[in-house]
Amino acid sequence: LGLVVKLILHLIRGVKFNELFHLKSSVIKDRDSAKIVLEGPVIFTNYSSLQTKILNLQGSNTTVKIDVTNVSLLDHTTLSCLETLKQDLGDEKLFIHGLNRLNAVSTHKLATHKTMKT
Repeated sequence: LGLVVKLILHLIRGVKFNELFHLKSSVIKDRDSAKIVLEGPVIFTNYSSLQTKILNLQGSNTTVKIDVTNVSLLDHTTLSCLETLKQDLGDEKLFIHGLNRLNAVSTHKLATHKTMKT
């Protein structure tokens, strides 16, 4: 029941139904680093594809930067999973860029973040 409620809340927040399970992203790779550019909502239901991308790019000398500049919604579950993955891989191997361009819905470090209203 909790999952259904969370999905309904994401739909109310403006996530389109087809975005619930599809992650819009592109990858820019060079010799020793990679950048994953994300767009649209990044939520718990599409996190597994992001995790797969990160782990596939992660090599012994590869740094992965996740660019959330163009993300409309980044939920708590995704941020929590990214933080755990960052701890597992090492702080010097995984970076999140652009989080400061989003509004946190609370003061918690891993709170859901949304596009800033202008």
